[in-house]
Amino acid sequence: MFFDTSHNTRHAVLANVYTAFVETATKMWAYARCLGSASAVPARSAAGAGAGANGSSSRRPAAAAAMPGTPLLIDTIRRLINVAFLLLASRSRKLRNPGYSFAVDKAQLAWLATVACRQVLVKKQTGYGKVIAWLEQQTRKLSGHKDVDCVALVRVVKAAAASSAAGVPAKPWWT
Repeated sequence: MFFDTSHNTRHAVLANVYTAFVETATKMWAYARCLGSASAVPARSAAGAGAGANGSSSRRPAAAAAMPGTPLLIDTIRRLINVAFLLLASRSRKLRNPGYSFAVDKAQLAWLATVACRQVLVKKQTGYGKVIAWLEQQTRKLSGHKDVDCVALVRVVKAAAASSAAGVPAKPWWT
């Protein structure tokens, strides 16, 4: 219902798509953060071997502590965009919900996804510089796409940011 352009205005559907991507990007960042980084795992000393008072280790193994790398994060974002579009525009969804319509192009959806992911990761940019650069490159590339109405999409992002009190820079970085 939130993504149905036959029940909602185009602006409302785009805003719902954007906020869903912001939430997804926030969860992706939180999961990646939980994995930590390999450098954060202290080395075990030969004497104590990392054991606590009861003999158990309170440290995670180094393999479990590795933060996802840039290629994995970029691939995850690419797959997120593909899966989101397939789910929202699928024929089975239209068959299950008579009258359902999703009048958003994949390029528009991808633009909203890259902007949402960048907005989340730029606030926590340590370790995400290459991913942020890739997101900015993709957003610029998508901005030149014939199906992407940047003026309308920027309006959606600004309205969503204002309603969530997240704040948007006065001069958008993607211009």
